[in-house]
Amino acid sequence: SNISGGCSQPFLTFISDTVFSCLNATSNPNHVVFKITNGGIQITDSVAVTVADVTPPSMTLLPPPILVLGANGTRVLTYSDLLLAVPTDNCGVDSVHIVPAMLTCANTQAYSPIIITVFDASGNYDTKSTFALAVDNLKPTLVAKNDTVYLDSASGQHSVVLADLVDTAFDACGINSITLSKTLFTCADVGAKTVTITAT
Repeated sequence: SNISGGCSQPFLTFISDTVFSCLNATSNPNHVVFKITNGGIQITDSVAVTVADVTPPSMTLLPPPILVLGANGTRVLTYSDLLLAVPTDNCGVDSVHIVPAMLTCANTQAYSPIIITVFDASGNYDTKSTFALAVDNLKPTLVAKNDTVYLDSASGQHSVVLADLVDTAFDACGINSITLSKTLFTCADVGAKTVTITAT
């Protein structure tokens, strides 16, 4: 508005800063203090200024990734798994939310949808959708045990089962099958024999 009155031209002086930054967007209202001088008259006042950050964050997706599960059969997702670079914002990124937050063995059969949302401190956000596939590259864990086989006195044979030779078997994503390279023993097998146990 116009400032007038008195016998001379009024003079306006700003006492506080008039340049605002991202910090001011989170501390509204911001008061600008000014002084008006007109001859011998001096008035000090202030005006409230609202600073708004309306620019959303920015991010660039990678192609849908293939991600390796850990020993416990899970992988916690981070933005580096899904984005080409660190997300950016003119006032700085406040947080990154990924849904689902974790991949598990259940995500190894097909690509699963992933939603990533980046927020700044002013509540602006950008959301993108992508896909990810989990893979289990870890072999099952097997603990074998020795067994002594006594042949049947009538048939001269003896068959062993998994429980005879496998102490424990574990895999975070489950074991599909366990096989023995040899299960039937006869008189021709008397002595120490090696049996290969295969878990998949």
